[in-house]
Amino acid sequence: MKRYLLDTQIVLWLILGNKRLPAYIREGVEYFQNSYAVSFDSIREIINLIQLGKVDIGTSVDKLFETLEKANIALTYFDKKAAKILEELPLLYNHTDPIDRSIIAQAIGQNYHLISSDQKFPIYRKFGLKLEEID
Repeated sequence: MKRYLLDTQIVLWLILGNKRLPAYIREGVEYFQNSYAVSFDSIREIINLIQLGKVDIGTSVDKLFETLEKANIALTYFDKKAAKILEELPLLYNHTDPIDRSIIAQAIGQNYHLISSDQKFPIYRKFGLKLEEID
């Protein structure tokens, strides 16, 4: 069984039923085919997006946590190992987003395959990121 960390956009697509999320990922979550997790940084980012009016998930944060729990999606914390990896990741000229970099460091440090649609993430493969790209 693989361990997957869902990037913020993927979490939003899952919650909102967005058709861009491939069926195999939705089915993997729905039928507990693999181990899935979400970073608390993604939760923080979703809250910020809601407050800025950039996204409407149609529910409260409490319901968001309930939805994740019902789907057996774990929450993962930024830990010491992720901090050390983040310290060693170079600040790339075209990618300085602190939440993205934190999620990448968590994926590397906690041995997750990161599922993301972010076009800037593939460059982190050379630093040990296992990435599953979604178009």
